[in-house]
Amino acid sequence: MRVWESADGERTTGQGVPYGFMKGELSSEDTHLTEDGDLVLKGELYRRIE
Repeated sequence: MRVWESADGERTTGQGVPYGFMKGELSSEDTHLTEDGDLVLKGELYRRIE
């Protein structure tokens, strides 16, 4: 399971985010995967930890 963590310690598995975003096939300005596999979710950066 993939897990990301924000700078303030909030964790997410991306549940509720459309699958295409999680595979890197879809992106928008405020929700996308970075080249490093980190997640920008609604404009907030979450670093991949698992």
